[in-house]
Formats: sequence, C-alpha cells, structure tokens
Amino acid sequence: MGMWQALTGRKTSREIAKQRLEKVLAHDRVDIPPGMLTMLSEEMLKVMSSHLDIDTENASVFLKRGSAGSRIVAEIPVRGRKRR
Repeated sequence: MGMWQALTGRKTSREIAKQRLEKVLAHDRVDIPPGMLTMLSEEMLKVMSSHLDIDTENASVFLKRGSAGSRIVAEIPVRGRKRR
C-alpha cells in the first residue's frame, strides 16, 4: 500500500493501471476471453443466489496468477441462508 492510499483510502492511477495490466496478462496466459469470465461470474452468482442470500453488488470474480498457476477467485459476500 502506498502512502497516498494510506492517507486517502484511494489507489493511485499507477496502482489501478498495474492491476488492469495484471488482469489482461492473466487472461492472455490462461487463454480465457474476458467475456467468458463475466459469463462464468454471472452464472455462479445466479446458482449461488438460488441457495444463499448474497450481495451481488459487491461480489467480484477475477483471475489470479500465483506460483501454482492461475486460478479463478470469487469474493462473494454472503448475508445468510435463504429460507424455503
């Protein structure tokens, strides 16, 4: 975290550009078109929301590259279980 972010709570344009570039490179390495990740994200949220009360507005699904390879990471806030 940079000093600017620590003071303002916002990321600098450099940090944002770096994150965007990392996402583009991750897509290229895995050969998944960006539209497919969006489609997968929407389908996962649809299935999960049929069983759980989730916060779809604050959910995010993204590709992450690590030493073990690339992976799809989903951060989906769960409010609770749906009553049937």
